[in-house]
Amino acid sequence: MDQSILRGRRKNPTPLVTCEDGQASRDDDGPIPGLLVKDTLTVVTPSGECKIELCLGDITKLPQKDKVDVLLISAYGGCYSKGVGVIGALYRQRDIDVYQLARTHKEEDLQDLYSCWWTKPLPNHLPYKRLLCFETRGSTVFSGASSYDPNRGAKGRPSELVSHAFRCLVPILNNQDGTVITPLLNSGSQGCDECEMLQGMVENAVNWMKAGLPLRLLKIVIYSTVLSRTTASMILQRGDGSQILTLFSQLKERLETKSPIPKEVKLDYDIYMSFSPKDQSSVDHIQTALRTIKPDIRIYLSNQKLDEDAIWQNDIYAVMTKSARVITVLSPNYLSSPDCLEQYNIALCCNRQSYRDILAPLYIATVTLPTYMGLVQYSDCRSDPEVQISNTCKQLIKALPLSTQDDSSGNGTTTSTPVEEEEDPFCYDVFVSYSHCDSEAATHIVGVLKELDPSLRIFYDIQELKTGHAWQQTLYHSIDGSRSMLAILSNNYLRSAVCQEEYSLAQMKHLAQDKLKLIPLCIENLEKEECSFSEVTMVTATPDVFQDAVATACSSLVSWLHGKADTKADSVEGLSHLLAGAAVSDRLNIENLMEDHRKKILKNEYNTISLPLKDVFPPKCFISEHDQDKVKYREVTGEVLLSFHPHDEKFALSFKSLLEWTAPKVVVLVDASSDQERLRQLDNARHIVAFLSPHYVESPKHVEEFHVALWRQRVSPIQAPLLLPVKVLKLAWKPTYFQLVGSVIDLWDAMWPSLALNIPRTGWLRHEELMVSNSTSLALMELARITLELIQTAKNLPEEKELKVRPALLNPVQVKAEILALVQATKNHRTRGHRSGDSALMDCSCIVCRRTQKLLRKHSDVNLTG
Repeated sequence: MDQSILRGRRKNPTPLVTCEDGQASRDDDGPIPGLLVKDTLTVVTPSGECKIELCLGDITKLPQKDKVDVLLISAYGGCYSKGVGVIGALYRQRDIDVYQLARTHKEEDLQDLYSCWWTKPLPNHLPYKRLLCFETRGSTVFSGASSYDPNRGAKGRPSELVSHAFRCLVPILNNQDGTVITPLLNSGSQGCDECEMLQGMVENAVNWMKAGLPLRLLKIVIYSTVLSRTTASMILQRGDGSQILTLFSQLKERLETKSPIPKEVKLDYDIYMSFSPKDQSSVDHIQTALRTIKPDIRIYLSNQKLDEDAIWQNDIYAVMTKSARVITVLSPNYLSSPDCLEQYNIALCCNRQSYRDILAPLYIATVTLPTYMGLVQYSDCRSDPEVQISNTCKQLIKALPLSTQDDSSGNGTTTSTPVEEEEDPFCYDVFVSYSHCDSEAATHIVGVLKELDPSLRIFYDIQELKTGHAWQQTLYHSIDGSRSMLAILSNNYLRSAVCQEEYSLAQMKHLAQDKLKLIPLCIENLEKEECSFSEVTMVTATPDVFQDAVATACSSLVSWLHGKADTKADSVEGLSHLLAGAAVSDRLNIENLMEDHRKKILKNEYNTISLPLKDVFPPKCFISEHDQDKVKYREVTGEVLLSFHPHDEKFALSFKSLLEWTAPKVVVLVDASSDQERLRQLDNARHIVAFLSPHYVESPKHVEEFHVALWRQRVSPIQAPLLLPVKVLKLAWKPTYFQLVGSVIDLWDAMWPSLALNIPRTGWLRHEELMVSNSTSLALMELARITLELIQTAKNLPEEKELKVRPALLNPVQVKAEILALVQATKNHRTRGHRSGDSALMDCSCIVCRRTQKLLRKHSDVNLTG
């Protein structure tokens, strides 16, 4: 018998591969290395560069000088045979017995939830500090094991489950920069397709790197015979290796990120004017103001009609990208013109792709602006237009690139070279948060700060929100980049949705001991005590003590900013405590808090202290054609818009399949025929589901979509919110506002794999239509149920006579209070019980009670009300 059969499929050497760009020296006289680097994929993250290297060679021959933090390997259901694959090679070459490590040297075992376990630190002489073992169960070609446990590890496609291995690197690396080496997991004796595994490993690695995992270097080793310092022969289960190399190149092209700083741009025009011909008199006024300030200004007037064949669109895009600013003259005439709207959308596209503020809207006549237009800071020229237009033109010309302000080249063309900013482009010492009704107090505080230190960078919105800025994003990102916030609390402040959001963000960062310090200054007696504002001690600055309190608070804050102590802080109650660091145990962990919140909501919905049981979860409407909820949902009508990045398509399409199978009359909008149509959809959709991931958060186009939805969320009914955010992959800490958007589902919550362990997949929606794992399928089913319930709730709500605006971001202190209330509600519900004689049963809307009601209705002799 061919002994290689017992060790898995026969492996065939491939033609020679040359690693000319590898790290090894080309000096053929030196020793032959154990590993060659064939290709490298670089990922730029907010915390620095991360790299994925495709290596050829033997993983057991890693030199001691290249020691890594983690050796990642795979096994099948507890089988650690010493005669097979990497596990056998480790035993023979390095005297590492994985079986003994699994028995006696484990540091953590998370196989039931995350298919992984890892060891305590290994002996120092080894080139690996720890071993992380990724175990799966399910289909396998392995037949040489004498014993193994098929119930160990998660069940599913290894290429999907491999994300669990990267999740386990979070506690292993413990926020320290780390390096990992791994073979192609599950591709040896377990027989998984090598290309499928490579794609799964690389995509998940990139996702986690972007999410903030400090994995600086991942070496993926293709088992090969190294013949020289530049050549090797790969040994694969199938194929000649060319597919592996081609796939990595394709992944590199698709996933590799570069610095977003664009190259220098040649500018042919200073101003591009987009306007309706019916507003020609206003346009003439704007031109006169511009030429008065800068006589040689180069203005491109756009009054040509756009064509359906997109030729004009391309021409206009080319002109806009070569213009320093694009002025859009907003009026009823402008918004009623499809040509003008198309030009505005092209300008938005230029904004996204050029990484500079090109758009400069001038609002000259009252009209209801679409949401996406309202999110771009405009200059309001409706009252006293002559003065406002003149001031705006001065501001715009002052902000032009220096080269365009004094063009001495004589050729009419200038060059704008974007300046590479600091690591955080929104960098401020102090963010002043206030209601515009309290502008006088805010102006006084800014004056005191500037007098103490004129060099302070202060975010004061009337100075920092320039025409063309995406004001909502600017506010959020500026809080992220600020070292402190002075919040001027008043009754007007507490009534402002945007002010509440600013406070919630700063409060979260303060309680999490991020770099930001929050100092709330209470300038008047508040009408009602708001618990969500009471977690951080307020400094009393009411009119009777305002001057002294502001002087002391500002002095202490400036001293803290300069790293000095200020004894004056002790004279104001609570001020010194605000500027001191809290103990580590007191720090807020927002991710844990939000996960606990979602878990309590699920438990309360299904009325159980533990996780829902399989007789009530997943909802039967996603399993049985004859379920009563399925019959009810079959008649539900409505529209749901899905916002997602192409990398996350499988989650969105699986969710779409669930909705369409359960409620076929619900229209699911995935894409649009044009940008204009997509913006129209976003402005009119009653329900928007946004699938959040690192790819989504990094995409200007998708963030723009999200902000349109977030703005509309503020005016949607609290009983039926318009926006349903879903976290499909772990997000980085920044931008921090994504931590508070209230994700109704997070696929990374531990409860989903826990539920998947106990709930069989039999009877679920057609398997081929759900392109995700068991645990993810359960989460998407719950998302679909929530969506359908909200569609029905929204239809039954009375039309609001007065528009009510509420914060679109959650307050972490309020979330804590809601968790306690949910726990108590669940206890009270269970105390009342689910007896057929309980008259309150028929009034309860929880899923368990509804299912009990259905059972009772089947028996006509039962008195439903007792």
